[in-house]
Amino acid sequence: MSDAGRITRAQLLRAAGAGAVGAGALALPGSAVARPARKGTNPLTPGDREAVKFLISLEDVQLAVYRHAATISLSVPVARFAAQALARETAHRAALAVIERTRDVVPNRPNLYVFNANDDATFLALASRVEEAAVSGYNGVIVLLEQPAGLANVLAAIAADEAMHAGAVRVLAGLDPVTHSFDDPIKRADILPVIASPEG
Repeated sequence: MSDAGRITRAQLLRAAGAGAVGAGALALPGSAVARPARKGTNPLTPGDREAVKFLISLEDVQLAVYRHAATISLSVPVARFAAQALARETAHRAALAVIERTRDVVPNRPNLYVFNANDDATFLALASRVEEAAVSGYNGVIVLLEQPAGLANVLAAIAADEAMHAGAVRVLAGLDPVTHSFDDPIKRADILPVIASPEG
């Protein structure tokens, strides 16, 4: 894919107002909360409907990861980030729920997860795998939307927040927040294994 067709991690970070890891840095742009419309007034194409179902599944696994964080012993910075990220992922899921209700999307049944992560290192490895999958998943969906109007702006705002989460996890793990200049969209089929087995 040419550079013109790629989404840069830096662009996503700037869009999210990236900065220090903290409550303010996790603010989701207000545009990400779609305004309710009457149910069925603008149904999605079958392809876009499946794409939104996929993103809902991605959000569900992230919610499971950050809920798990509250059940294990983590350092204060990691626990604080996990709590903040849980709030942000809850907001993402709420934004997708509006699309779900108003555009005739029936989501897949959420998986039930049992995680082995039990300390900073294993939790951050899990969170990194899931957040990187989310960034790639949103990017892949956005560039292939068949009817982007009223949908792409919501998903792009969430994608920017996910990019910030991914960078924050890397910083907490003592790594560079950005590993490459461009995020190539990845096929959903390549991300489904992360949804099925987040710890690999």
